[in-house]
Amino acid sequence: MTLVLSRGRTDAADLLPDAALDPAWPWPEPRLSYANALIPEARLAVAVARCDREGATNAVSLLDWLVRAESRERRFSFTPVAGRGPGEPKPAFDQQPIEAWAMADACARAYTYRRSPLGRRGRAGGRLVRGR
Repeated sequence: MTLVLSRGRTDAADLLPDAALDPAWPWPEPRLSYANALIPEARLAVAVARCDREGATNAVSLLDWLVRAESRERRFSFTPVAGRGPGEPKPAFDQQPIEAWAMADACARAYTYRRSPLGRRGRAGGRLVRGR
């Protein structure tokens, strides 16, 4: 059963959007949309299943960027239903509950990863998983 689940996670990597090439907009899609944190969380899950430190580092870095992109004055202000692209203003209020759930779940996975043997050896991540 473990082998099947591990293979399913590994195969799921083929369905994830490719990494962006623009450092100013590292998001793998042209716009932020709905439940954005699911993408870096899925990338982290796949990287951990593969014991891929570089992939995990990239996933946590993308999540850290998303935390900054979805924050306003030290509070989350998630992307509105219409989405948001590079250079567009951040919303001034929170949106759907799924956004908060997806972000909390992704941050919890990153936190757990940082305390795992793979995460401690890899030293991946930014401020969100270092507790700052």
